[in-house]
Amino acid sequence: MSPAPKNLVRGAFDALAGGLRCIDRAGGVLANTADRVAAGAEREYGENESCAGGQFFRHHECVILLEFNEERFAMEQRATSEKVHVIACGAIAREILAVKDANRLDYLTLECLPAIWHVYPGKIAPALREKIAEARANGHEKIFIGYAECGTQGEIDKICAAEGIERISGPHCYAFFSGTEKFLAECETEFTAFYLTDLITRQFEAFVIEPLKLDRHPELRDMVFGNYTKIVYLAQTEDKALQEKAKWAADYLKLDYEYRFTGYGDLDRELTLAARPAPSAEPPVTASGL
Repeated sequence: MSPAPKNLVRGAFDALAGGLRCIDRAGGVLANTADRVAAGAEREYGENESCAGGQFFRHHECVILLEFNEERFAMEQRATSEKVHVIACGAIAREILAVKDANRLDYLTLECLPAIWHVYPGKIAPALREKIAEARANGHEKIFIGYAECGTQGEIDKICAAEGIERISGPHCYAFFSGTEKFLAECETEFTAFYLTDLITRQFEAFVIEPLKLDRHPELRDMVFGNYTKIVYLAQTEDKALQEKAKWAADYLKLDYEYRFTGYGDLDRELTLAARPAPSAEPPVTASGL
């Protein structure tokens, strides 16, 4: 490109970038686009270049921004100001990510505490307080706790009340995977069942055998599980290998075996509601108000 037309393109890009930066309501979204536009002045554009959801085309040596995608604009705008930060138990990380992907909860970010704390619930509440403080310091306005009560003796509920945030409803993951109301009704007559989830089945040695020292002291098995009658595998996914592992676990503990496919249960609804944007305080813009 000759120097004169190139300078013309550079001037057009600088003007466009300046205009984009002046639009306050777009915040970082158009500012980011403006930076890309200004950087584009350093090179020659061919026809039909695309950038940041809009389309550029070459016309009389000047690049014009067309058809800015409103949906993507709205998504990016919320992504910078209204992410939902989930602080969760690592034991349900896979399930949270699966629900996020299935429901396209693009504004949900996930941070997990160690899954093994599932068997050491006293460690959960102090760590949650630290992670919430860190999240606030990093600018997260909306936080959701990816735990149920989980044996913390009310400590998570105290945190939620103090911070004005919510957690997953129910007493524990077995309940919300099954559907809390259904589980609570069934457990009234099923108090001799030992429950497994996908994670606990997959990591049965780490979550059951090793903490209880059954590998070194097999005589403890009957002492610990002597009053149980069956293992109930509450499966989040239909995985033949995990089903075989759960059967092996039942044999190891000398218990009967029962399989129940639950899917993600209440977790799906809870995360979808948590990720829903808060109602806007600003009145909608109408044609007469433009």
